[in-house]
Amino acid sequence: MKYGDEEAQLFLLAVRATHRRRGLGTALLAWLETTARTMGVTAIWLQVRASNASAIAFYGRLGFRSMRLHAGYYQGVEDALFMAKDTMHP
Repeated sequence: MKYGDEEAQLFLLAVRATHRRRGLGTALLAWLETTARTMGVTAIWLQVRASNASAIAFYGRLGFRSMRLHAGYYQGVEDALFMAKDTMHP
């Protein structure tokens, strides 16, 4: 995650397939959000492959909202869904 003055960008969050569905990703993201909130960051942004339904659902459960679709974001081939979360109202 890269922290700015008011916004942060989550670049990569991954949990090995054999360790998923145990709360690890949720705990990691909660720690990153707490750090962001402590620093005064008001929003966290991320992008996810539009075809990655499980990641989109995961982020949605944690309060991220779909903001916009960017066609051909990944190597000009695959679309990206940009999502954001307001850290001041978790």
